[in-house]
Amino acid sequence: TENVSHLVKVSGIGGKIAEKIILELRGKLGKAGEMEAGMLRDESDVVEALYSLGYSQKEAREALKEISEEIIGTGEKVKEALKILGKNKK
Repeated sequence: TENVSHLVKVSGIGGKIAEKIILELRGKLGKAGEMEAGMLRDESDVVEALYSLGYSQKEAREALKEISEEIIGTGEKVKEALKILGKNKK
């Protein structure tokens, strides 16, 4: 259901289509695919958090690109992105 809710946010994809996509892809991605999906979800959450704080999606994505891969977790990435965005505004 969590995956369905993410897919439904995409324009043109409803609940039934999202479920079908998940069923067809289940097992094809394996652990690497699950990790990649988790990382993408994490990055999406960071952009969404920064956007809700008043930054544009472009600013949020650019800050996200500058974050070290060693930083793990949405909260930590948001903190780091805020530091980056603060430096860029000076």
